Amino acid sequence: MALFVISDLHLSFGTDKPMDIFGWNHYEEKLRENWSAVVEEKDTVLIPGDISWATYLEETEADFAFIDSLPGQKIILKGNHDYWWTTVKKMNQFLLDKGFFRLHFLYNNSFSYGRYAICGTRGWGNKGDRVEDNRIWSRELQRLQLSLEAAKDYDGVICCLHYPPFDLSGNLSGEYMELFYRYGVEMVCYGHIHTKKPVLPLEAEGIQFRLTSCDYLQFAPLFLKD
Repeated sequence: MALFVISDLHLSFGTDKPMDIFGWNHYEEKLRENWSAVVEEKDTVLIPGDISWATYLEETEADFAFIDSLPGQKIILKGNHDYWWTTVKKMNQFLLDKGFFRLHFLYNNSFSYGRYAICGTRGWGNKGDRVEDNRIWSRELQRLQLSLEAAKDYDGVICCLHYPPFDLSGNLSGEYMELFYRYGVEMVCYGHIHTKKPVLPLEAEGIQFRLTSCDYLQFAPLFLKD
């Protein structure tokens, strides 16, 4: 049993949004090949956002079918481009109706992996001068706390965010860090950023940070823990 992570898949099997314009030529097959080479059926893969370019939940079927066909259980988090995201009740019913039994949504809840809890939320870009940005930022902090509160009696916490927990200058958010420390977060996995090198070091202020964007990882899930 092993835990992996990879985000920002940006699948578009059910919509006309090819990633070729970004140089991601035929990346889906590369992703399938790399995934199948390291992930086994007994493993779990975290996917922190930007799963599908679909606009509506019904349009995700082909993308979900692709992910479901890959080895392992998958825990999915919302990203900024996941416009199809709706209520958990509707999404879980959709998975049930389509027979996608290896996909699970992380939203105001938590999952367990051995002695670790898996928690997270989408996050938000930056807390700035706009009232709407501040409102969403605060709401996402609350959702992260709900997820962390849902994790009980674990030795450690792995936190997933779509947006990174730092500003454009690479300064860590004090509000996020306060929650990380309070709830014993050991590792933070974040996506959203498409770059050849991470903004943060692998460890900062006693917490491990991992950039998990698909292209940064060269379309191969990153091993986290046994």
